[in-house]
Amino acid sequence: MVRKISRGLLASLICSVLFFGCSKENEETSDEMTYTFQSNVSLITMEGITPEYSYVMLFECDQEGSKIKSNKIEPIEKGKEYTFTADPHAAKVKVYYKHKPMYSSYGGSTIGWIQQVFYLEKGKNVNITITGESVIGSNEP
Repeated sequence: MVRKISRGLLASLICSVLFFGCSKENEETSDEMTYTFQSNVSLITMEGITPEYSYVMLFECDQEGSKIKSNKIEPIEKGKEYTFTADPHAAKVKVYYKHKPMYSSYGGSTIGWIQQVFYLEKGKNVNITITGESVIGSNEP
């Protein structure tokens, strides 16, 4: 009799483990990819005048580098975070930056590509931050 109860209890336990499972397959995971852009660069010129215009273009690209979608941030506020949901076919983000000072006596614009590619990951948010040490070049990375 004890053996029958033990077998029944063991069978119930096995069924519970199989039914409820303990694998990651039963956990809800998101395939959504997001990214957050933030500029830590002051957009005030040396003379203390607000720039004529500054903007950032965030290009979502597929694995081969073809542009799928773009997001424009204009004007850019220092320290503010901008979060976007990426296209499901996107694999990476490239950043184009333009900053043209207004009435600047020291020269022209800062225009170019941030020389870093930001790779997206399913279910995760990727942080993209421009700092004073970000490398800007004329060629797309």
